[in-house]
Amino acid sequence: MATLDRYWQEYEALHADPKRSAEAITSLTTGAARTQTLAEVQETRKAKLRTAGSSSTVSQSVMKATRSQGLDAVRVRTCVDVSKVRVLDEKGKDVTSKSRPTRSLAIYTLSKPTDGGTWAVNLIDSQLETC
Repeated sequence: MATLDRYWQEYEALHADPKRSAEAITSLTTGAARTQTLAEVQETRKAKLRTAGSSSTVSQSVMKATRSQGLDAVRVRTCVDVSKVRVLDEKGKDVTSKSRPTRSLAIYTLSKPTDGGTWAVNLIDSQLETC
């Protein structure tokens, strides 16, 4: 899904550049996903860490699609390869955990108003497993 691709691009950009505004990510998220994403970015910045490199989507599949109470919603299972993403400290030293999996699984819930509008990520369920 294009919305998830844009979300990941912006998510990575926010973690790579401590001065980047979070405005773009707020247009791609709502609710719990926005709160979670902004908290993760703040935590990374507070720890004076940043990332370098980029991830890639390995697989993506729609698990469920619904229409209810004026919203279209989809749950998407996504496997992301993060092997090329490095975590750097404020001096640029690579501090990426050696035990970090190279791939991670997350289930995203996206929604949009049935009368128009754009898709936004509103729930992120990160799994503690590889894919």
